Amino acid sequence: MLCAAVALFCACGERPDSATLFQDAENAYASRNFNEAQALCDTLVLRARGGEAMSPEVACRVALMLVRIGEHNNLEYENTVSAWQSLRNAFELQPDSFAELIRRLPPEDQGTLMMLTRLNVRPDTISEIDYPDEYRTIETEIENSIEP
Repeated sequence: MLCAAVALFCACGERPDSATLFQDAENAYASRNFNEAQALCDTLVLRARGGEAMSPEVACRVALMLVRIGEHNNLEYENTVSAWQSLRNAFELQPDSFAELIRRLPPEDQGTLMMLTRLNVRPDTISEIDYPDEYRTIETEIENSIEP
């Protein structure tokens, strides 16, 4: 009985990983519980700011979710900033994975992510490390696919 109590205590004390938290956010969003989805996404962004690793896939999905939530709860500006921070963390940690992930997204999601990166980057602060050629190639591909 003591072993079961210790196992239960340890299981309850564990923090869920970013993928699990994001799954909970998706479920809340699907249930139209935008406040819960917002809180879960905010938690993920804060964890990433604090140095906790988040995969590029989860970071991109969090960014997209924040944009969608902002359309429902009048937090467009705040969520755009948080979405950008989520993307920037993913890009800084794994730029190659980030670029590949963007390529695999549906065009509307690609456009949203590209818009987020462009809205929050001033030309005078861009360096080659921040904005590599491969990222420019993705942006060009997206722009060409949108044009008639």
